[in-house]
Amino acid sequence: MLTTNADGHPWYSRMHAPGEEKRMPVFLPQEDYKAWLTCSTDEAGAFIRQFPAELLLGEPAPAPWKPLPEPNEWEQEPDMFTEEWREAADDPTARELSAKRSRPKSKKPKADDSPGPVTGDLF
Repeated sequence: MLTTNADGHPWYSRMHAPGEEKRMPVFLPQEDYKAWLTCSTDEAGAFIRQFPAELLLGEPAPAPWKPLPEPNEWEQEPDMFTEEWREAADDPTARELSAKRSRPKSKKPKADDSPGPVTGDLF
């Protein structure tokens, strides 16, 4: 990303802490694409300039999200998994063993002794 000095720019000069260098991205208008791609390195500097603030659109960022407290009625509901999650939280090994016990064992397929189809049998 190309950037340029943002000193004096109405928007971008305010986006950095005091004392830090003020930088902003270089915006290239669509009508300048071809000229930018075909210009010499000596001519390229003419495209690196501040973009006019009047052509930018902006709005304040939304307020930070704050988690809501849990409803009071949630405290009254019993947690039917309390014992399971407490055991898992206290002893990770118990959680692994419990998961292994509840997982069904996979059956290995029996070896098929019959020969496979001949190419001519497929069509």
